[in-house]
Amino acid sequence: MVWNPLGKELTLEENKKANHELKNELFKKGLKIIEGYGESRDCKWREGSFFAYPIDQDTALQLCCIFEQNAVVYVTSDGLPLLLLNPNLN
Repeated sequence: MVWNPLGKELTLEENKKANHELKNELFKKGLKIIEGYGESRDCKWREGSFFAYPIDQDTALQLCCIFEQNAVVYVTSDGLPLLLLNPNLN
């Protein structure tokens, strides 16, 4: 989830460190996580991600802002995925 904050390209090691910090934060909050990844169709780009649960919308957006992500996908209790944009983006 934390790769390349706000589109700023970081090294692989910096991205791995940020992902580790996010994972620790999710565990501190008592959340369960499933690790995953996103990948471009041409397989030239790939980044790690987490599905964390149970989590409320406010916490998901708060973590999005703390870890400087453009957006986060939040899934409602009804299973509806919502794209939450970072409110700090202009």
